[in-house]
Amino acid sequence: MSSRIHQFWIERIHSFYIIVRFIFAVATALTASIATIYLLGKGLSYTEVGAVWGVVVFVATVLDFPTGNFADIYGRKTAYVIGIVLYGVGMLVYGVGTHLWMFFAAASFVGFGSAQISGSIFSWVIDELIKVNKSDMTAKVFGDGSASASVGGVAGGVLIGLFFKGPLEILYYASGILFILTAVFVFISIPDNYGKPSGKWFGLPKEVVHHYVHSYPLLVLSGAFVLMLSCYTVFRFIWQPTALELGIQKGNLGYLYAVFMAGSALGAFVTGRISKKVGEVVVLLFCFAVAVTGFTTIFFTSGIVTFVCGLVQIAVGYGGFLPLLHAYMNTFVPSSIRASMNSLVSTLTSSGIIVLQVVMGAFIEWRGLTAASVCGVAFAFLGMCTLFVLKKHTKG
Repeated sequence: MSSRIHQFWIERIHSFYIIVRFIFAVATALTASIATIYLLGKGLSYTEVGAVWGVVVFVATVLDFPTGNFADIYGRKTAYVIGIVLYGVGMLVYGVGTHLWMFFAAASFVGFGSAQISGSIFSWVIDELIKVNKSDMTAKVFGDGSASASVGGVAGGVLIGLFFKGPLEILYYASGILFILTAVFVFISIPDNYGKPSGKWFGLPKEVVHHYVHSYPLLVLSGAFVLMLSCYTVFRFIWQPTALELGIQKGNLGYLYAVFMAGSALGAFVTGRISKKVGEVVVLLFCFAVAVTGFTTIFFTSGIVTFVCGLVQIAVGYGGFLPLLHAYMNTFVPSSIRASMNSLVSTLTSSGIIVLQVVMGAFIEWRGLTAASVCGVAFAFLGMCTLFVLKKHTKG
């Protein structure tokens, strides 16, 4: 019975990936649209909110590379399922949290889950596509998967706006349960696949590190990845408090999140289809440029309409950037160490965000939300400069 189920989804890798990303995004949307104000409502300061997010990134960073080795050795599906379960447990702990240490515990579960998830599902999809001679569809599959995730975010945000009237904790309970059900679906639906790293689980395989440090595109793209994550960190801090200042009710934040995810879907859908025509680096540059205009629009916000316009622009840039970056970076990675390399890149890029989470929270308390938007513009400009360097090197 299991072999027939496995065969069914192996013949529909594209559809499987879209479904998983959609469900995962719905579960994420239930809390992402209220995460900042939820923690602030629990009595945390902006600095403490940043510290909680910093714990997520720190745990994910410390465990990311060894869990990537775990995925290559013991199975990409296995790693992904464990990661989603831990993610769900973290959401449940967030829901019952009342003190700072409890939110740190929840963040640790989420960070551990993120480490297991990082690179595993991407690596599974890429290698299964290679097996059926469809590796040329990688960018399209990842782009459609991100678009599907954005649609899931829209669905989750709209559901919150339409139907949710109770305490915010319920959203965390629902999210945790949905994550765990997603893990069950993945476990049942697909077979595992594996890499062939020469190193041990908790070691730093020389082949992975050697390949990374000698790959100029991977090094530069990692820097661009850090800067886009920095842009998103700023956006994550500012959008919910800014919306409330403009008079939007907490119950309607779900609608704004839906708008953001719709913009992300548009960005992912477009970049997945034009990257081969105009070049991946050019499209990644465009994503940073759109983020610049988005933060600039928010900076000059005088009403809800202009705020929403800025939100959509950032969404298009961020949503289009991530799937294309993952697909493009993996063209420089051999199959045997794919999950390990993805996790190494994630570890290194996340390291740059750990301190930023706390620093940005303290900066907002000192200078305010508008000044934070200016920081977002600066990060996006630096990202454009990084990609110009790569484009020049590529021409050379």
